[in-house]
Amino acid sequence: FRDLPAAPRGNRFLVYSLFPETCVHMTIRRDERERDKLVVAAGHSIFNRCCRVNVGLMLSRFEGGGHPGAGSCTFPAAKAEIYVPAILAILMRNDPHEYPMPPA
Repeated sequence: FRDLPAAPRGNRFLVYSLFPETCVHMTIRRDERERDKLVVAAGHSIFNRCCRVNVGLMLSRFEGGGHPGAGSCTFPAAKAEIYVPAILAILMRNDPHEYPMPPA
């Protein structure tokens, strides 16, 4: 959603109905007030309970936080090339114990 003037509004659980094999989602959008910042949100599926990542703890490493099942982080867009791949890699590994700090 980064290129859109405003992120679409809707049911955040719809993705799990459309893609039942999904166990976690991640969205990326621009902050509505500070357009030079990005917001990454992630959350576990409410149907497919296979995600073992503590999303809140993971996102606390990327200037955010949340709880075990969902969270978000906001950071300068200049950090996207480092943060987004790192977050995605953690989610893809699905390791409940590995939340490395992002590269400096």
